[in-house]
Amino acid sequence: MVYIFLALITYSTAMLIATYANRHANVSLVALIVNVISVIVPLILFFGARRDKTSTKNGIIAAFLGGLIISVFTLALGKSYEQNNVAIVAPIVFGGAIVITSVASLFLFKEKIVPMQAVGLVLVAIGLGLVVYSRLKS
Repeated sequence: MVYIFLALITYSTAMLIATYANRHANVSLVALIVNVISVIVPLILFFGARRDKTSTKNGIIAAFLGGLIISVFTLALGKSYEQNNVAIVAPIVFGGAIVITSVASLFLFKEKIVPMQAVGLVLVAIGLGLVVYSRLKS
């Protein structure tokens, strides 16, 4: 659980800093800097750590595809923050990601969603609907 909360705090902080950056610098430049830093730090950790797990060809291919998609995401998110309020972008992007990835995990990874999680996902979906509706009305 510690890593989950660390990820939550660091990701939220990164999004706020990236919003500021995208409003004060070229979006493509911001995406470039963010992605280069995102490569350098794991490289240092990779070469400095022992390897407990073998990497398969499919795992490496999936990592490359994930990186490609993250670069597109970074550009799209930057443009979104440049043009919209954080209070609109963050719930739609990250709340939507929660619902989409949770449902997709049912099919891709055969994960189970317990009833309490399902209630939470429905509430997130309702919240997303309200955020989108409020954006469309304004």
